[in-house]
Amino acid sequence: EEPRMASIRALCRVDCLVLKKQDFSYFVDQLSKDVFKSVIEVAFATRNSNMHLSYPLNESVIRQSPIFQPCSSEMLTELTAAATPYCVPKNFRICSADEPATKLFFLRNGKCGIVRSIRDSDTVVQTLRSPCVIGESGVIHTGPYGETVVTQSTCDFWVLPKEAFDKSLRRHRSIESLMMSEARNQRQRQLAHQQNLFRGCIHNIPFLPKMCSKEQQRELVWSFQAHVYKPLTVICSTTQFADRLIILYKGTCKVGDNALWRQGECIGFSCIVPHKWACKVVACGVVECLELPLFLYSEFLTRHNLKKRLSLHIKHLLFPYAFPAADVQNSQGYINAKSPVMYPVSPSSKVNLTEEGYSPKHYSHLEYLNKGKLPVIATAAACKEGTTTMNKRSWIRHGTQLWMRKHERRHPGDASADPLEALRSVGKLQEKAKKLRNL
Repeated sequence: EEPRMASIRALCRVDCLVLKKQDFSYFVDQLSKDVFKSVIEVAFATRNSNMHLSYPLNESVIRQSPIFQPCSSEMLTELTAAATPYCVPKNFRICSADEPATKLFFLRNGKCGIVRSIRDSDTVVQTLRSPCVIGESGVIHTGPYGETVVTQSTCDFWVLPKEAFDKSLRRHRSIESLMMSEARNQRQRQLAHQQNLFRGCIHNIPFLPKMCSKEQQRELVWSFQAHVYKPLTVICSTTQFADRLIILYKGTCKVGDNALWRQGECIGFSCIVPHKWACKVVACGVVECLELPLFLYSEFLTRHNLKKRLSLHIKHLLFPYAFPAADVQNSQGYINAKSPVMYPVSPSSKVNLTEEGYSPKHYSHLEYLNKGKLPVIATAAACKEGTTTMNKRSWIRHGTQLWMRKHERRHPGDASADPLEALRSVGKLQEKAKKLRNL
Protein backbone atom coordinates (compact mmCIF):
# COMPACT_ATOMS: atom_id res chain seq x y z
CA GLU A 1 0.00 0.00 0.00
CA GLU A 2 3.00 2.31 -0.42
CA PRO A 3 4.64 4.00 -3.45
CA ARG A 4 7.59 2.28 -5.13
CA MET A 5 9.91 5.13 -4.02
CA ALA A 6 11.90 4.74 -7.27
CA SER A 7 11.47 5.40 -11.02
CA ILE A 8 12.39 2.78 -13.64
CA ARG A 9 12.96 3.82 -17.28
CA ALA A 10 13.49 1.43 -20.18
CA LEU A 11 16.64 2.29 -22.18
CA CYS A 12 15.82 -0.20 -24.90
CA ARG A 13 13.18 -2.74 -25.78
CA VAL A 14 12.18 -4.68 -22.67
CA ASP A 15 9.90 -7.70 -22.44
CA CYS A 16 8.20 -8.05 -19.04
CA LEU A 17 5.85 -10.44 -17.34
CA VAL A 18 3.32 -8.45 -15.30
CA LEU A 19 1.53 -9.78 -12.22
CA LYS A 20 -1.24 -7.45 -11.09
CA LYS A 21 -1.59 -6.58 -7.45
CA GLN A 22 -5.03 -8.15 -7.00
CA ASP A 23 -3.81 -11.40 -8.58
CA PHE A 24 -0.78 -11.45 -6.31
CA SER A 25 -2.98 -10.76 -3.28
CA TYR A 26 -5.22 -13.67 -4.26
CA PHE A 27 -2.16 -15.92 -4.47
CA VAL A 28 -0.89 -14.79 -1.06
CA ASP A 29 -4.30 -15.42 0.51
CA GLN A 30 -4.02 -19.08 -0.49
CA LEU A 31 -0.80 -19.55 1.46
CA SER A 32 -0.79 -21.17 4.87
CA LYS A 33 -0.30 -18.98 7.92
CA ASP A 34 3.29 -20.08 8.50
CA VAL A 35 4.30 -19.59 4.86
CA PHE A 36 2.63 -16.19 4.80
CA LYS A 37 4.64 -15.08 7.82
CA SER A 38 7.83 -16.21 6.08
CA VAL A 39 6.90 -14.15 3.00
CA ILE A 40 6.35 -11.10 5.21
CA GLU A 41 9.71 -11.56 6.93
CA VAL A 42 11.49 -11.61 3.57
CA ALA A 43 9.48 -8.71 2.12
CA PHE A 44 10.04 -6.47 5.17
CA ALA A 45 13.59 -7.54 6.06
CA THR A 46 15.16 -4.25 4.92
CA ARG A 47 12.47 -2.20 6.61
CA ASN A 48 12.98 -4.09 9.88
CA SER A 49 16.71 -3.51 9.79
CA ASN A 50 16.21 0.25 9.39
CA MET A 51 13.41 0.69 11.94
CA HIS A 52 15.80 1.74 14.72
CA LEU A 53 16.53 4.80 12.57
CA SER A 54 13.05 5.66 11.32
CA TYR A 55 10.86 4.64 14.30
CA PRO A 56 13.09 4.07 17.33
CA LEU A 57 11.76 2.68 20.62
CA ASN A 58 12.96 4.63 23.63
CA GLU A 59 11.93 5.42 27.19
CA SER A 60 9.80 8.45 26.29
CA VAL A 61 7.75 6.39 23.80
CA ILE A 62 7.09 3.58 26.30
CA ARG A 63 6.07 6.03 29.03
CA GLN A 64 3.24 7.31 26.84
CA SER A 65 1.34 4.23 27.99
CA PRO A 66 -0.03 4.83 31.53
CA ILE A 67 0.76 1.24 32.48
CA PHE A 68 4.52 1.84 32.15
CA GLN A 69 4.59 5.21 33.92
CA PRO A 70 5.37 3.66 37.35
CA CYS A 71 8.41 1.84 35.85
CA SER A 72 11.93 2.97 36.62
CA SER A 73 14.34 4.06 33.90
CA GLU A 74 16.40 0.95 34.52
CA MET A 75 13.45 -1.35 33.81
CA LEU A 76 12.43 0.55 30.67
CA THR A 77 15.99 0.28 29.37
CA GLU A 78 15.83 -3.50 29.83
CA LEU A 79 12.51 -3.68 27.97
CA THR A 80 13.82 -1.55 25.11
CA ALA A 81 16.87 -3.76 24.68
CA ALA A 82 14.72 -6.92 24.54
CA ALA A 83 12.28 -5.60 21.89
CA THR A 84 12.65 -6.50 18.21
CA PRO A 85 11.28 -4.72 15.08
CA TYR A 86 8.27 -6.20 13.32
CA CYS A 87 6.68 -4.80 10.11
CA VAL A 88 3.45 -6.18 8.63
CA PRO A 89 1.20 -5.22 5.71
CA LYS A 90 -2.42 -4.11 5.71
CA ASN A 91 -5.17 -6.54 6.80
CA PHE A 92 -2.74 -8.63 8.84
CA ARG A 93 -4.12 -10.18 12.04
CA ILE A 94 -1.83 -9.20 14.90
CA CYS A 95 -3.57 -11.21 17.61
CA SER A 96 -6.86 -12.98 18.33
CA ALA A 97 -9.15 -12.44 21.32
CA ASP A 98 -8.88 -16.01 22.66
CA GLU A 99 -5.17 -16.41 21.87
CA PRO A 100 -2.78 -16.52 24.88
CA ALA A 101 -0.90 -13.24 25.21
CA THR A 102 2.73 -14.13 24.48
CA LYS A 103 3.90 -10.80 23.02
CA LEU A 104 3.61 -7.11 23.74
CA PHE A 105 3.24 -4.90 20.65
CA PHE A 106 4.41 -1.28 20.60
CA LEU A 107 2.82 0.37 17.55
CA ARG A 108 5.18 3.06 16.24
CA ASN A 109 3.69 3.74 12.80
CA GLY A 110 0.35 3.01 11.14
CA LYS A 111 -3.08 2.19 12.49
CA CYS A 112 -4.91 -0.95 13.61
CA GLY A 113 -8.53 -1.86 14.22
CA ILE A 114 -10.17 -3.86 17.02
CA VAL A 115 -12.43 -6.35 15.27
CA ARG A 116 -15.47 -8.06 16.78
CA SER A 117 -18.02 -10.42 15.33
CA ILE A 118 -21.36 -8.61 15.18
CA ARG A 119 -24.25 -10.44 13.55
CA ASP A 120 -21.90 -13.00 12.02
CA SER A 121 -19.66 -10.42 10.36
CA ASP A 122 -16.33 -8.94 11.44
CA THR A 123 -16.73 -5.25 12.30
CA VAL A 124 -14.08 -2.72 13.34
CA VAL A 125 -15.33 -1.21 16.60
CA GLN A 126 -12.28 0.87 17.50
CA THR A 127 -9.22 2.27 15.71
CA LEU A 128 -5.78 2.27 17.36
CA ARG A 129 -3.25 4.83 16.14
CA SER A 130 0.45 5.10 16.86
CA PRO A 131 1.96 5.36 19.34
CA CYS A 132 0.10 2.83 21.48
CA VAL A 133 0.58 -0.54 23.20
CA ILE A 134 -1.34 -3.71 22.30
CA GLY A 135 -1.71 -6.76 24.54
CA GLU A 136 -0.41 -5.22 27.77
CA SER A 137 -3.33 -6.40 29.94
CA GLY A 138 -3.12 -10.01 28.75
CA VAL A 139 0.66 -10.13 29.19
CA ILE A 140 0.57 -8.62 32.69
CA HIS A 141 -2.21 -10.90 33.93
CA THR A 142 -1.04 -14.00 31.97
CA GLY A 143 -4.31 -14.30 30.09
CA PRO A 144 -5.60 -14.03 26.52
CA TYR A 145 -5.29 -10.88 24.44
CA GLY A 146 -9.00 -10.23 24.85
CA GLU A 147 -9.26 -8.33 21.56
CA THR A 148 -8.77 -9.29 17.93
CA VAL A 149 -6.51 -6.68 16.29
CA VAL A 150 -6.07 -6.33 12.51
CA THR A 151 -3.85 -3.79 10.76
CA GLN A 152 -5.58 -1.14 8.66
CA SER A 153 -2.36 0.02 6.99
CA THR A 154 1.27 -1.05 6.78
CA CYS A 155 2.38 -0.97 10.42
CA ASP A 156 5.70 -0.85 12.20
CA PHE A 157 5.86 -2.51 15.62
CA TRP A 158 8.39 -3.22 18.27
CA VAL A 159 7.62 -6.63 19.79
CA LEU A 160 8.50 -7.59 23.36
CA PRO A 161 8.23 -11.32 24.24
CA LYS A 162 6.35 -12.14 27.42
CA GLU A 163 9.34 -14.07 28.77
CA ALA A 164 11.54 -10.95 28.60
CA PHE A 165 8.80 -8.83 30.21
CA ASP A 166 8.30 -11.32 33.08
CA LYS A 167 12.03 -11.58 33.62
CA SER A 168 12.34 -7.81 33.94
CA LEU A 169 9.24 -7.65 36.16
CA ARG A 170 10.74 -10.20 38.57
CA ARG A 171 13.72 -7.89 39.04
CA HIS A 172 11.37 -4.99 39.93
CA ARG A 173 8.67 -6.62 42.09
CA SER A 174 7.78 -3.38 43.84
CA ILE A 175 5.94 -1.96 40.82
CA GLU A 176 4.09 -5.12 39.74
CA SER A 177 0.91 -4.30 41.68
CA LEU A 178 0.98 -0.69 40.41
CA MET A 179 1.19 -1.83 36.79
CA MET A 180 -1.66 -4.34 37.25
CA SER A 181 -3.85 -1.75 38.91
CA GLU A 182 -3.16 0.79 36.16
CA ALA A 183 -3.91 -1.84 33.49
CA ARG A 184 -7.36 -2.42 35.00
CA ASN A 185 -8.01 1.31 35.39
CA GLN A 186 -7.00 1.99 31.80
CA ARG A 187 -9.36 -0.66 30.48
CA GLN A 188 -12.14 0.65 32.71
CA ARG A 189 -11.67 4.16 31.31
CA GLN A 190 -11.80 2.81 27.77
CA LEU A 191 -15.07 1.01 28.42
CA ALA A 192 -16.56 4.08 30.09
CA HIS A 193 -16.40 5.91 26.75
CA GLN A 194 -17.71 3.02 24.66
CA GLN A 195 -21.32 2.66 25.79
CA ASN A 196 -22.32 2.16 22.17
CA LEU A 197 -20.67 -1.27 22.42
CA PHE A 198 -23.04 -2.23 25.24
CA ARG A 199 -26.20 -2.10 23.16
CA GLY A 200 -26.10 -5.77 22.27
CA CYS A 201 -25.76 -6.68 25.94
CA ILE A 202 -28.98 -4.88 26.89
CA HIS A 203 -30.97 -7.39 24.85
CA ASN A 204 -29.74 -10.14 27.17
CA ILE A 205 -31.45 -8.63 30.23
CA PRO A 206 -34.61 -10.70 30.87
CA PHE A 207 -37.99 -8.95 30.50
CA LEU A 208 -36.62 -5.59 29.29
CA PRO A 209 -36.45 -6.20 25.50
CA LYS A 210 -40.18 -7.00 25.40
CA MET A 211 -41.21 -4.28 27.86
CA CYS A 212 -39.10 -1.34 26.67
CA SER A 213 -39.03 0.49 23.39
CA LYS A 214 -35.77 0.95 21.48
CA GLU A 215 -35.53 4.54 22.69
CA GLN A 216 -35.87 3.42 26.31
CA GLN A 217 -33.25 0.72 25.86
CA ARG A 218 -30.90 3.25 24.30
CA GLU A 219 -31.45 5.50 27.31
CA LEU A 220 -30.65 2.66 29.71
CA VAL A 221 -27.35 1.90 27.92
CA TRP A 222 -25.81 5.17 29.10
CA SER A 223 -26.57 4.35 32.74
CA PHE A 224 -24.30 1.29 32.79
CA GLN A 225 -20.84 1.56 34.35
CA ALA A 226 -17.81 -0.52 33.38
CA HIS A 227 -15.88 -2.39 36.07
CA VAL A 228 -12.70 -4.44 35.67
CA TYR A 229 -11.99 -7.06 38.35
CA LYS A 230 -8.65 -8.68 39.03
CA PRO A 231 -8.34 -12.48 39.30
CA LEU A 232 -9.93 -14.19 42.34
CA THR A 233 -12.08 -11.16 43.16
CA VAL A 234 -15.44 -12.00 44.77
CA ILE A 235 -17.90 -10.10 42.56
CA CYS A 236 -20.94 -10.99 44.66
CA SER A 237 -21.56 -13.15 47.71
CA THR A 238 -24.47 -14.91 49.41
CA THR A 239 -24.03 -12.60 52.41
CA GLN A 240 -24.79 -9.51 50.30
CA PHE A 241 -28.06 -8.14 49.00
CA ALA A 242 -28.47 -8.07 45.23
CA ASP A 243 -27.84 -4.38 44.67
CA ARG A 244 -27.07 -4.09 40.94
CA LEU A 245 -27.45 -5.62 37.50
CA ILE A 246 -24.21 -7.20 36.27
CA ILE A 247 -23.50 -8.26 32.67
CA LEU A 248 -20.37 -10.31 32.01
CA TYR A 249 -18.75 -8.44 29.13
CA LYS A 250 -15.49 -10.35 28.93
CA GLY A 251 -13.66 -12.98 30.96
CA THR A 252 -14.50 -16.12 32.94
CA CYS A 253 -16.31 -16.31 36.28
CA LYS A 254 -17.02 -19.26 38.54
CA VAL A 255 -20.52 -19.45 40.04
CA GLY A 256 -20.93 -21.51 43.18
CA ASP A 257 -18.83 -24.67 43.30
CA ASN A 258 -18.16 -25.49 39.65
CA ALA A 259 -20.64 -23.69 37.37
CA LEU A 260 -19.64 -20.94 34.92
CA TRP A 261 -21.23 -17.58 34.19
CA ARG A 262 -21.72 -17.33 30.43
CA GLN A 263 -20.37 -14.26 28.70
CA GLY A 264 -23.03 -11.70 27.76
CA GLU A 265 -25.61 -12.91 30.29
CA CYS A 266 -27.06 -10.74 33.05
CA ILE A 267 -27.44 -11.46 36.76
CA GLY A 268 -29.17 -9.28 39.34
CA PHE A 269 -32.11 -8.36 37.08
CA SER A 270 -34.37 -9.48 39.95
CA CYS A 271 -32.88 -6.99 42.42
CA ILE A 272 -35.91 -4.68 42.44
CA VAL A 273 -37.49 -7.21 44.83
CA PRO A 274 -35.10 -7.26 47.83
CA HIS A 275 -33.16 -10.52 48.14
CA LYS A 276 -29.64 -11.80 48.62
CA TRP A 277 -27.49 -13.40 45.95
CA ALA A 278 -28.14 -17.13 45.68
CA CYS A 279 -24.52 -18.01 44.77
CA LYS A 280 -21.03 -16.62 45.12
CA VAL A 281 -19.34 -15.41 41.93
CA VAL A 282 -15.52 -15.33 41.70
CA ALA A 283 -13.43 -13.96 38.83
CA CYS A 284 -11.18 -16.68 37.34
CA GLY A 285 -9.06 -14.10 35.50
CA VAL A 286 -9.27 -10.46 34.53
CA VAL A 287 -13.02 -9.86 34.17
CA GLU A 288 -14.83 -6.94 32.55
CA CYS A 289 -18.40 -6.33 33.69
CA LEU A 290 -21.11 -3.81 32.92
CA GLU A 291 -22.99 -2.80 36.05
CA LEU A 292 -26.15 -0.82 36.66
CA PRO A 293 -26.72 0.31 40.29
CA LEU A 294 -30.09 -0.55 41.76
CA PHE A 295 -31.19 3.01 42.43
CA LEU A 296 -30.62 3.98 38.76
CA TYR A 297 -32.43 0.87 37.57
CA SER A 298 -35.34 1.52 39.94
CA GLU A 299 -35.53 5.16 38.87
CA PHE A 300 -35.60 4.12 35.20
CA LEU A 301 -38.44 1.64 35.77
CA THR A 302 -40.44 4.12 37.84
CA ARG A 303 -40.06 6.86 35.24
CA HIS A 304 -41.42 4.62 32.49
CA ASN A 305 -44.15 2.97 34.64
CA LEU A 306 -42.57 -0.46 34.40
CA LYS A 307 -41.62 -1.15 38.01
CA LYS A 308 -44.93 -2.56 39.24
CA ARG A 309 -45.29 -4.89 36.27
CA LEU A 310 -41.70 -6.10 36.44
CA SER A 311 -41.87 -6.59 40.21
CA LEU A 312 -44.80 -8.98 39.73
CA HIS A 313 -42.83 -11.04 37.21
CA ILE A 314 -39.87 -11.19 39.62
CA LYS A 315 -42.11 -12.38 42.45
CA HIS A 316 -43.31 -15.15 40.16
CA LEU A 317 -39.68 -16.31 39.98
CA LEU A 318 -38.88 -15.88 43.67
CA PHE A 319 -42.13 -17.39 44.98
CA PRO A 320 -43.32 -19.83 42.27
CA TYR A 321 -45.69 -21.68 44.63
CA ALA A 322 -47.53 -18.51 45.63
CA PHE A 323 -48.96 -17.86 42.13
CA PRO A 324 -50.85 -19.84 39.48
CA ALA A 325 -48.63 -22.17 37.47
CA ALA A 326 -49.56 -20.47 34.18
CA ASP A 327 -48.36 -17.07 35.44
CA VAL A 328 -45.11 -18.58 36.71
CA GLN A 329 -44.43 -20.34 33.40
CA ASN A 330 -45.14 -17.11 31.54
CA SER A 331 -42.54 -15.24 33.64
CA GLN A 332 -39.99 -18.03 33.33
CA GLY A 333 -40.41 -17.90 29.55
CA TYR A 334 -38.72 -14.48 29.51
CA ILE A 335 -35.47 -16.02 30.75
CA ASN A 336 -33.24 -17.70 28.19
CA ALA A 337 -30.06 -17.62 30.27
CA LYS A 338 -27.96 -20.77 30.60
CA SER A 339 -26.02 -19.53 33.63
CA PRO A 340 -27.02 -20.65 37.15
CA VAL A 341 -29.91 -18.85 38.84
CA MET A 342 -28.65 -16.03 41.06
CA TYR A 343 -31.89 -15.35 42.97
CA PRO A 344 -33.35 -17.49 45.79
CA VAL A 345 -36.45 -19.61 45.06
CA SER A 346 -38.80 -19.96 48.05
CA PRO A 347 -40.95 -23.05 48.71
CA SER A 348 -43.49 -20.84 50.50
CA SER A 349 -47.09 -20.72 49.29
CA LYS A 350 -47.24 -17.00 50.11
CA VAL A 351 -45.05 -14.02 49.23
CA ASN A 352 -43.14 -13.60 52.47
CA LEU A 353 -40.25 -11.13 52.23
CA THR A 354 -39.28 -11.72 55.86
CA GLU A 355 -37.93 -15.17 55.01
CA GLU A 356 -34.23 -15.85 55.18
CA GLY A 357 -32.59 -14.51 52.03
CA TYR A 358 -35.21 -11.78 51.48
CA SER A 359 -35.99 -8.40 53.01
CA PRO A 360 -39.08 -6.14 53.17
CA LYS A 361 -36.92 -3.07 52.47
CA HIS A 362 -34.00 -2.73 50.11
CA TYR A 363 -31.26 -1.44 52.39
CA SER A 364 -28.63 -1.88 49.69
CA HIS A 365 -29.79 1.44 48.22
CA LEU A 366 -27.73 3.10 50.91
CA GLU A 367 -24.38 1.77 49.67
CA TYR A 368 -24.48 3.98 46.57
CA LEU A 369 -25.57 7.18 48.28
CA ASN A 370 -22.54 8.99 49.65
CA LYS A 371 -21.00 12.45 49.86
CA GLY A 372 -22.66 13.20 53.21
CA LYS A 373 -26.33 13.39 52.21
CA LEU A 374 -28.89 10.65 51.71
CA PRO A 375 -32.11 11.07 49.65
CA VAL A 376 -35.54 10.08 50.91
CA ILE A 377 -35.45 6.82 48.95
CA ALA A 378 -32.60 5.64 51.16
CA THR A 379 -33.71 6.94 54.56
CA ALA A 380 -37.28 5.69 54.23
CA ALA A 381 -36.13 2.28 55.47
CA ALA A 382 -34.81 3.80 58.68
CA CYS A 383 -37.35 6.59 59.20
CA LYS A 384 -40.77 6.70 57.55
CA GLU A 385 -41.40 10.26 58.72
CA GLY A 386 -37.90 11.43 57.83
CA THR A 387 -37.01 14.71 56.19
CA THR A 388 -35.50 14.97 52.71
CA THR A 389 -31.93 14.38 53.91
CA MET A 390 -30.06 12.89 56.82
CA ASN A 391 -26.50 13.38 57.96
CA LYS A 392 -24.37 10.44 56.78
CA ARG A 393 -22.58 10.08 60.11
CA SER A 394 -25.90 9.80 61.93
CA TRP A 395 -27.05 7.15 59.48
CA ILE A 396 -23.90 5.12 60.05
CA ARG A 397 -24.57 5.11 63.78
CA HIS A 398 -28.33 4.54 63.68
CA GLY A 399 -29.15 3.30 60.18
CA THR A 400 -30.82 -0.02 59.49
CA GLN A 401 -28.06 -1.14 57.09
CA LEU A 402 -25.44 -1.34 59.85
CA TRP A 403 -27.84 -3.15 62.20
CA MET A 404 -28.63 -5.74 59.53
CA ARG A 405 -24.95 -6.45 59.01
CA LYS A 406 -24.48 -7.04 62.73
CA HIS A 407 -27.50 -9.33 62.68
CA GLU A 408 -25.95 -11.37 59.87
CA ARG A 409 -22.82 -11.93 61.92
CA ARG A 410 -24.73 -13.35 64.88
CA HIS A 411 -24.95 -17.04 65.60
CA PRO A 412 -27.77 -18.68 63.57
CA GLY A 413 -29.27 -20.16 66.73
CA ASP A 414 -29.50 -16.81 68.47
CA ALA A 415 -33.14 -15.74 68.90
CA SER A 416 -32.20 -12.10 68.38
CA ALA A 417 -31.09 -12.98 64.84
CA ASP A 418 -34.72 -13.44 63.78
CA PRO A 419 -35.56 -11.14 60.80
CA LEU A 420 -38.84 -10.21 62.52
CA GLU A 421 -36.82 -8.81 65.38
CA ALA A 422 -35.05 -6.58 62.87
CA LEU A 423 -38.39 -5.13 61.78
CA ARG A 424 -39.42 -4.42 65.38
CA SER A 425 -36.27 -2.36 65.87
CA VAL A 426 -37.31 0.07 63.10
CA GLY A 427 -39.64 1.90 65.53
CA LYS A 428 -36.72 2.56 67.87
CA LEU A 429 -34.68 3.89 64.98
CA GLN A 430 -37.53 6.24 64.04
CA GLU A 431 -37.49 7.79 67.51
CA LYS A 432 -33.73 8.25 67.36
CA ALA A 433 -34.10 9.93 63.95
CA LYS A 434 -36.65 12.38 65.42
CA LYS A 435 -34.20 13.35 68.15
CA LEU A 436 -31.47 13.88 65.57
CA ARG A 437 -33.73 16.18 63.54
CA ASN A 438 -34.58 18.22 66.66
CA LEU A 439 -30.86 18.61 67.34
